[in-house]
Formats: sequence, C-alpha cells, structure tokens
Amino acid sequence: MWSCGDNLMRKLLICSLVILMLGGCSQKTAYNHLDLLVAEYLDDYVELNNIQQVQLEKSLNETLAWHREQQLPVSIEWLQSLKQDLGEELTYDRVAFHADQLLMFWNAIEAQFANDMAVLLPTLSVEQRKELLKSFAEKNDEFREEYIEIGQKERREQLVKRVEDSFERWLDDLTENQITQIHATAHKMEDTAPNMLAMRIQWQNELLRLLNDGAGHSDVQQNIVNVFVQRNALRSEAYQQQLETNQDLIYRLIVNISKTLEAEQKEYLVSRIDDYIELFKSLVKDGQEESLLREAMSRQ
Repeated sequence: MWSCGDNLMRKLLICSLVILMLGGCSQKTAYNHLDLLVAEYLDDYVELNNIQQVQLEKSLNETLAWHREQQLPVSIEWLQSLKQDLGEELTYDRVAFHADQLLMFWNAIEAQFANDMAVLLPTLSVEQRKELLKSFAEKNDEFREEYIEIGQKERREQLVKRVEDSFERWLDDLTENQITQIHATAHKMEDTAPNMLAMRIQWQNELLRLLNDGAGHSDVQQNIVNVFVQRNALRSEAYQQQLETNQDLIYRLIVNISKTLEAEQKEYLVSRIDDYIELFKSLVKDGQEESLLREAMSRQ
C-alpha cells in the first residue's frame, strides 16, 4: 500500500466518513446512524458489555451533533471555494491548500473520536484487553498478507487501480491520455507498506501499554487522547519522506489532469460537489430542527 498510516482510530473514522461517498438517499440515513455504525465496527476488535455500549453510543451521538453543528457548515464553505477554484486554472498551491483543508477536517474529527475512546478504553477489563491484543495481531496479519506478502508487482497494480478509480469517481470516464498520466505517476510512487505496518504495530503497542500500565492513573484519559492525535509522531524519517514524495506526485498529477478535463468531466465534477453541498445543507437543517425540538420538549 502507498498511503498514510492505519490503526483502530483510522478504521473507525473511515467507517464514519465513507458513508458520505455512498450514492442515493442512503447518505442521510447512514449519517444519522453513525453511532450504531461505529459501535458495530468497534465490536470487530473487542466485545463491549452493555454499560460500555451505552456509554459509547452516548459519546458518539454527542460527537455527531458536534460535527453537524460545527464541521458541516465549514465543510460547505470549503466545497464552495473548491468549486470556485475549478473555474480557474488549478495550481499546485491551490491543490495543497485544499488538501490542507481536508486534513484540518480530519484532525478535528479524529480529536473528537479520540476523546470518546479515551473515556471508553480505560473501562476495558483484562479479558477485553487480551481480546483487543488478539484482534490487533489478526488485523496486522491480514494487512501483511494483503499488502506485503503478495509481492511488489501486485501491490503496484493495486495502487494503479486505486488511483485510477479515485479519479473516475469524480470525473466519470477518463480519457486515454489521463489514464496514461495516472499510470505513469502511480509507478513512481513509493511503496510504504512495510513502514506503515511498523508504525501501526508501534502505535498499537503504545496504546496497549497505556491501558495495561496506566489504568487508574488520573492522566490516563489524556494520555490515550495523545496517543491517538499524536500518532504521526511515530513515523520514521524514511516513512515520512516516502509520504512527502507520494504527496508531491499526487498534487502534480491533479494539476496535470485538471488541464486535460473535457467539458463533460467538468460538468460531472461540479455536479458531484453540488450534491455534497446540498447533502451537507440538508443535514445541518435537520440538526437545527432536532435541536429546536429538544428545546421545546425540555420546556414542557
């Protein structure tokens, strides 16, 4: 794999955010049930007791309300600025700017989920921690089999397909020239799979150490938050360099592809952005109506 690090929190966040890429009316329904979606995914790592499940769903509901009230309005503004940039010649600096905006949204969400996990994880019993350790080991073995042991050639082919699929998702059908550019870039990208797995294992070990040694300490929750939000500090110098190289290649590819867009592709891209703007506006409105309803009920 040629992307950034992977761990339990990243899996939870992906599980939460990927629903915004679903088609049709299922988007709002999935978003409004993120608490259940994330809780179900976490259950793949460790089985929670009833009290823990109630606490997790309560925390996730609060996080969802925060995201709807504070993050979605900002996301709408960002999408509108992105749409405006598409009407002009897209530069490397503007691509970097929009990527930084996405990273800012990601970090904010990650920090909120980290707080939720910091409350939940110290309540895990000894047996639950053993189960979590076993799950980590199994997921690592799956990662090793899927992305490392398959060999360089197949990993490279997987990467080419992922990058091509990403562009098709936003542009629809690609031209031969665009496909050629994508393949050329993908073949230059660094193979980060071994370094990614090493960082992943180091992060897991640190989390488990905190749970085993820090239980009962007054600062255990803050330490757990730190291990989540400061995860990137565990990157080795070589891994960080690989990620920066790949980032630069992707930014340049986006700029080059933007210069080759056909009218139909531009129209398709703008329509996708408009769909998300309208979806986010609808979710914000629903949240405001729910808030007013709760206030009215509390006065009765």
